[in-house]
Amino acid sequence: MPHLWQSRAQGVRQRGRGVQRERLLQERQPSQGIIEIFVRKQLVVEGIVQHEFDCNRDEGSGFGQLQIFRWLRWCIHFEHHTQVVGLKVGTNHDGEAPKRRELSTSSILLARWGFEPYTADVDSTNLDRLLVLLAELGGSDLHIKADAVPRVRISGALRPLIDEPRFTAEETLGMAESMMQPDILEFFHKHHEVDFAYSVPGLGRFRVNAYYQRASVAMAMRLVRTSAATVSDLGLPETVTRLAEEQRGLVLLTGPTGCGKTTTLAAMIDHINHTRACHVVTIEDPVEFLHVDDLATIDQREVGFDTDSFSSAMRVVLRQDPDVILVGEMRDLETVAAALTAAETGHLVLSTLHTINATETINRIVDFFPPHQQNQIRISLAGSIKGIICQRLVPTADGKGRVPSLELLVSNGRIQQAIIDPIQTSDIEAVIADGEYYGMMTFDQSLAGLVAKGVISVHEAMLSATNPHDLKVLLERRGVVQTGQKAS
Repeated sequence: MPHLWQSRAQGVRQRGRGVQRERLLQERQPSQGIIEIFVRKQLVVEGIVQHEFDCNRDEGSGFGQLQIFRWLRWCIHFEHHTQVVGLKVGTNHDGEAPKRRELSTSSILLARWGFEPYTADVDSTNLDRLLVLLAELGGSDLHIKADAVPRVRISGALRPLIDEPRFTAEETLGMAESMMQPDILEFFHKHHEVDFAYSVPGLGRFRVNAYYQRASVAMAMRLVRTSAATVSDLGLPETVTRLAEEQRGLVLLTGPTGCGKTTTLAAMIDHINHTRACHVVTIEDPVEFLHVDDLATIDQREVGFDTDSFSSAMRVVLRQDPDVILVGEMRDLETVAAALTAAETGHLVLSTLHTINATETINRIVDFFPPHQQNQIRISLAGSIKGIICQRLVPTADGKGRVPSLELLVSNGRIQQAIIDPIQTSDIEAVIADGEYYGMMTFDQSLAGLVAKGVISVHEAMLSATNPHDLKVLLERRGVVQTGQKAS
């Protein structure tokens, strides 16, 4: 797998914009010449870019250096995050590639451009090495902050990497900035926090949140698959597939952060992609799973790159002739209202909320709107909602992973009436418990099924249960535990 500086070198090289780059610099064999470019963001990352170029063209080495300066100036003009601090040019006429210490033929510092020489060294490869370690350990998240041991989350538990070095504040900032594009970097320095995606060739994609804490940078990086798993791969019930096959209406996935909502959504989009000829538009922050067109054509729009915000994308999405719309998160009134409108006008809308169960999900959507509109919103929601998938992750009995436990709401007459009437909304859980015929289940019913199959332990089921007493009674009825036996 390429080191970080190699992937960054390739990125800067590609930013030469084709013909313009090729006209100024021609790549040659390493034995014929070498240029080392020292680059930094606000601090320093030394040796990120190292490529062999022909700097001694027919016009002489001076002209070649002039072309290099023009190319670097062009890069800096268009890539504001790239600050060239120093440059060394050397050739070895004996036909051997010059070593670094032999680069004395010409040493040019670009102080004339307002950049002071800076020679500190930051080992940028540490970041990719830790991400590789995260994947090898089967972890989901990597946490890095200044003067602290890096930590990884494995099967839901956060564990320190005690053998890894601690990073200084400067090193942590350097690593964070090395992953950011110019607009992301500008946003980060202005708002002191930012979300973005990061890819490591040969390893995968990561969802990154960089932020400041105690005046230094910290990062939380989540490993995501570059391709979506199927519904069956994730162990999800058939009801999830049926909801993905709806032609119109609103389907919501809810749960706390880190419960797998994005993964489940990606599996549903993957099912649509392979079974339905339609146009899918996704609005995500950031794009995590990459979908390749099959029967469906899928346009993936990333907030901050392809659109300014969820709300701005939703304002125009209906003009893009979509059949299916995925909204990464409903964060504000405008986005919720647009999603309801799209669902009412014949589109299938998939989205997420950070709520813990179906009842709270209904109340959260209604509470987005002012009181004088809430009765009408209840009627609209009752007519458009197709299902709610509430998700939690529970450690498996063998301790090697986690499995999803679900509360599934599927719309029917009783559910619609409970949504319309605020007094009956609290009865939704009871309606779900009685709705097995429609594919509905409560969290406790889902947990009981997992315990009966031996997938999770009774102890973990009790810790995750909505009502441990009701779960114990349910397990007794199914003969999983004996009556009067302590469920632990």
